[in-house]
Amino acid sequence: MKFLRILLIILLLITFGCKEKDIFYYPNKDWFENEDSLIKIEHRAINFKQLRNAIRNIYQKEKVPYVEMQKNDSTIKIIPLQYDNDGYYKHKNFVTISQDSVFTMTGSQKIDQLQSIMIKQYSNNGKKPEYAEDSKSVIIIIDMPMDEKGIEAEKLLFKLISTFNEINIKFDNTLELYLAFNFKQAPPPPPPPSRSVN
Repeated sequence: MKFLRILLIILLLITFGCKEKDIFYYPNKDWFENEDSLIKIEHRAINFKQLRNAIRNIYQKEKVPYVEMQKNDSTIKIIPLQYDNDGYYKHKNFVTISQDSVFTMTGSQKIDQLQSIMIKQYSNNGKKPEYAEDSKSVIIIIDMPMDEKGIEAEKLLFKLISTFNEINIKFDNTLELYLAFNFKQAPPPPPPPSRSVN
């Protein structure tokens, strides 16, 4: 009897120790089907400019970049869109977030307003011209200073994903999270003073 009890305890420990991690895919799992084309970016070891450049370089090689993060017992995998601010996307579909602010065509607000702004974007369906055309058109832009560490981008991504997941429950898990990375450009230096010709 004692042997059976010990065996049962060992089996329970093995079962709990081998618990599979949940894996969450963004925009969705279908984007990760072609494993041969995927290239993982080690985002924690680089700054934000290097992260954005790595994404661009991988897309130029006709491969697909992704970022992977760990949170508790979960793995989060994200494929970012290629974004060069070239006018291909309509700006009303954007929600740009930084570490302390959220920007849309209606203006800027504090980051704690992220959820209400995202709900307006995802639920608009063409009703108001200053918001996204529909839920599939919403693009979240992560905007940070170019020298910011990748770990800071990860913190912002965790906040975004947590907010998105809460919203997605209200939409019966029908939403997809499309996001891209952009870095803040330093303003150009002022022009040199003009010399007057005598």
